[in-house]
Amino acid sequence: MTPKKGRGIGAYLLVFVVLIGALVFLLTGIFPLVPGAGIYYTAYYFIQNENTLALAKGISTFKIAVALAIGISLVLCVPIPKKRRK
Repeated sequence: MTPKKGRGIGAYLLVFVVLIGALVFLLTGIFPLVPGAGIYYTAYYFIQNENTLALAKGISTFKIAVALAIGISLVLCVPIPKKRRK
């Protein structure tokens, strides 16, 4: 299990312990993964008229963002078990 997958599963497990929504834990785990440097360098290379570097960095950044979105979607599709009433 990779650390990224562990964050999502850990977020859902903490929901039952702390009784707060999973989004609170997901955001704090995902925020450091957002490719801010890639977005910055894409804009920087574009402004410097280095279009090939801007395109390469932009595609790389887009791939990372899509991978994060797919991972989040997969984790959010995991059904949360309902509490059984006795």
